[in-house]
Amino acid sequence: MTTRYNKTNLLLFVLLMSVFVIHIGGHVNDFYVPESDFFDFRDKAITLRALEWPEHFKRPPLYAICLAAISTALSGQHRELYAAEIIGLAAALAGLLLFYKIAQHFFCAGAIFISWLWAFHPSTIRMAIKPKSEILVTVLILWAFYLFLTEKKSAYILGFLASMVRYEGALIIAAIGLADFCMRRKKIKTILYSILAGLPIVFWTLLQSSGGDSESYFSYFAEYKPNFAFVKSFWDGYIGFTPSHLKLWILLAGFLLMIGFNRGWRTHRREASGLFIFFLGFIFMHIIWPMPNFDYHIIIVWNALLWTGLGIMAVLSFMKTKIRAEWLTRPAVGLFSIFLLAGTLFFLIFIPAPFPQYKVDWRMMLVFFTPVVAALLVVHVPLKKKLAPVSVYSAFLLSILYFMISETNALFYSIRYSKAEFRAVGEWFAREGKATDIMAVEQPIIVGYYARVEESNFIRLTELKNTTPDSLWSWLRDNGVTYIAWMSANRVFETDNAWYQWKMDNRGWKNISFLGDGKSMSGFILVKEISIGPRRAFIYKIKGKQ
Repeated sequence: MTTRYNKTNLLLFVLLMSVFVIHIGGHVNDFYVPESDFFDFRDKAITLRALEWPEHFKRPPLYAICLAAISTALSGQHRELYAAEIIGLAAALAGLLLFYKIAQHFFCAGAIFISWLWAFHPSTIRMAIKPKSEILVTVLILWAFYLFLTEKKSAYILGFLASMVRYEGALIIAAIGLADFCMRRKKIKTILYSILAGLPIVFWTLLQSSGGDSESYFSYFAEYKPNFAFVKSFWDGYIGFTPSHLKLWILLAGFLLMIGFNRGWRTHRREASGLFIFFLGFIFMHIIWPMPNFDYHIIIVWNALLWTGLGIMAVLSFMKTKIRAEWLTRPAVGLFSIFLLAGTLFFLIFIPAPFPQYKVDWRMMLVFFTPVVAALLVVHVPLKKKLAPVSVYSAFLLSILYFMISETNALFYSIRYSKAEFRAVGEWFAREGKATDIMAVEQPIIVGYYARVEESNFIRLTELKNTTPDSLWSWLRDNGVTYIAWMSANRVFETDNAWYQWKMDNRGWKNISFLGDGKSMSGFILVKEISIGPRRAFIYKIKGKQ
């Protein structure tokens, strides 16, 4: 029986992994421009590949080191991008395997359902595709926690590696260290392991903070306010894929999370302690950190899913004591459950999408749903007893999948066009610009990548004078600037988002806001208007004389 059970679970996981690969494959390179942070990682990787130490190396170094190592075996202009995509794909697949192994510890046969939710959660596919470090730190955290579950001290080594990818990685060191200190006898060894694993990131933080304000993360705290908005951001990232009229799901998820905390503490005290410390530490860390970002959510979603799964187990256990087995075999119950499933399908198929990018491909939906159907059908219960629960579970999980895929499609619409105008401006400069031309533009590191010229051909918007248009024209002319570009990313607008507010205040957007009308004016001649999807760019030539 055990051998058959293991083979069944293996086949179910292989099926899940297969559809996960199909899901990822449908979005690889589905963008005009990689995530902005990639270009900084690329710059550091190129320097490291030349066996030199980069300047202004404020991020923990391991991701850039991995990029440098893998890109060494590749060639071409995009070698670092391909290396980042290899890391993302490998980390996503390893992450699914590790999460499944962790889920088995808590849920046994139910692990396939929780793992399926993680695989198709919008945050997972979002960060599996983006060439950034969040997916790598997530898999290292999962690996560390899995080793913690199996009582391996090497968990602290993985915690150290995670901390050298992103600062959130240090939280897993604190989580497993405190849990072991409270639940195990060898307290001195636990303290020693925790200190040894955590000291390197402390030294790194002190090292990187020794630069100027603009070269350190401490510059973000210049006008500090606690980021309590992250709590809402967390919920939006975790369960916010449901449409507005179904926000009751958020209350349900919160309720299940609370029940899960209670059940975890009663049934898996040591493991639950580590999970809870990591969960609270992550929320607290991002309340302190003033810049919210949806990309961070993948680092905590796995944790929240485990708590929610424990809550669901508690509810199902309670219902099992209240519902008699013979009730499930009654024809009326079976008919009602089939009607519920059919009604759910009808509703999901014909529900109007708020925008075209939210539409789902039902052929792919059914492919992605096959692991759930297979897992429900292999339960060794007579059909008449499992018809009702299988239909109800299918209706519920199919609804979740629909909204997760819909949200994922909308996310990738945004990702696809994010900063597409930067690429278009760079390619225009490659065609039309001369070797002596200089363009004022935001983030020359991105525009220069597509223009295939040195960054010396560009000047940052932050170097411009925040003054009148006439005075700015005089300054540009006197400094040899021949072109200036306004892009959609430079829009100035009212917002309570701390990250956008910081960018508006610190990236020179306000210096060129008058160019957003896309019209020639005194000293600025519009030479090119660019449109890519919802993104816009206006390129102006600087007149030599007024």
